[in-house]
Amino acid sequence: MEFGLIGNIKLCNLHKVREPIIRTFSILIFAVLFCFLPFTKANGATNQLLDKVQQIDAEIQQNMQRFNIPGMAFVLANEEGIVYAKGYGLNEFGGTQRVNSQTNFKIGSISKVFTSLAIMQLRDQGLVELDVPIKQYLPWFATKDASLSDRITVRDLLHHTSGLPGRLNAHDVKGSDMNLVSSQLEYKLKNVRLVAPPGEKYEYTNMNYDLLQLIAEQVTNLPFPDYMSQKVFHPLGMSRTVFATGNQSSNSATGHRYIWGDIHPFHEKLSFATLGSAGLSTNAEDLGKYISFLLSSSAKGNNPVLHSASLTEMQHAAIFDESIGHGFGWDITGNTIEKNGGLPGFSALFTIIVLLMWLPTIVLRLRKKASYSFKKPNLFIILICWVLNGLMLTGVLYYIFYLVPYESGVPSLDRLTIAPDFVNGLIILSASYLAFSISLVCRSLLQRTATISDSLK
Repeated sequence: MEFGLIGNIKLCNLHKVREPIIRTFSILIFAVLFCFLPFTKANGATNQLLDKVQQIDAEIQQNMQRFNIPGMAFVLANEEGIVYAKGYGLNEFGGTQRVNSQTNFKIGSISKVFTSLAIMQLRDQGLVELDVPIKQYLPWFATKDASLSDRITVRDLLHHTSGLPGRLNAHDVKGSDMNLVSSQLEYKLKNVRLVAPPGEKYEYTNMNYDLLQLIAEQVTNLPFPDYMSQKVFHPLGMSRTVFATGNQSSNSATGHRYIWGDIHPFHEKLSFATLGSAGLSTNAEDLGKYISFLLSSSAKGNNPVLHSASLTEMQHAAIFDESIGHGFGWDITGNTIEKNGGLPGFSALFTIIVLLMWLPTIVLRLRKKASYSFKKPNLFIILICWVLNGLMLTGVLYYIFYLVPYESGVPSLDRLTIAPDFVNGLIILSASYLAFSISLVCRSLLQRTATISDSLK
């Protein structure tokens, strides 16, 4: 069995958040189905792609009508690049400018996964150490219990294990000068009590990433938006992506909210101090490039943006909150690495879907660890997965066609006449599992053959 890797992002300018699970599921389900398509030049692949694109279009339009969404954008990408990107609806309710794949949206907390990448980049450059107290970079930092807050490390901020309470943010902090922002945060934090000792509990708070923004500014001596543009967005070709307090482009979506029962545009200007946690403005095309970078770069050597080892490290869950793993701004589930974001009037979802073999997934879940790599598997890994899946298939068939009849005292399964529904169910189960296993083996062979053929051209 093989890995399947794909990423998608959807961006909306919403007026009200209602039934978020229903709203996003209908879009994601087609991304999951699309993962099973071999992205090759084989005959029929183009038709399959067109069919899935039509399904995505239909689902998005139905959901926009159902939830009165003025405009949104969607992008689906793999390690080779953007597979599909499109804008829907209008930039502003009642306006005439239509959303396209280059329309910028505010993506809220998805900003955090870019801030964490910047910190890892600075670590690679030797400017930041993850396991030293943040007081080394922000000497003024202290909470009410200084003996505890002195132990908070950069890694604790990245994983939301600092112990700072969830209600904290920098939305009311004025100005953009680093010293001015620092003095206001120092005053805001001095009477705060930690909810747990550093490193022991997951407690999501924007303040962690607001502090990481300050650390980046401190060690680079650059405003955070400038550093991100020069060292991250420009090298990745994300030409319209920017950390900003307001809209910086004429082709930008407007947020919407209900006011006395009617939909109205809603404009919110963020504080500069909270850019690192919620201030990114981007679009479907740029995020498609970022998805491709995440999926492909860990398989290469050290690229200009981030060392492959650091990118792989960012795909590990550091701590679990119930069934979800967390690390470096990401939320990690059984087969996804994702991040939600939202601001008043906006909603965004960034998901990377990882199709793992069942057994390793179960083992990782039992061990309370998650370490998913975006690296494409080599032939050795594929063969191991085939063998493991073959052993599982053999066990299932042995149980159904030998052990069940033996324990029931009949020579074969078809002679077990006292429970025909049970027998039919077992036969259907074994046939389905066999067909599923064969299809996955054939798909991985087709993909690998196509990859070898492309490399020989």
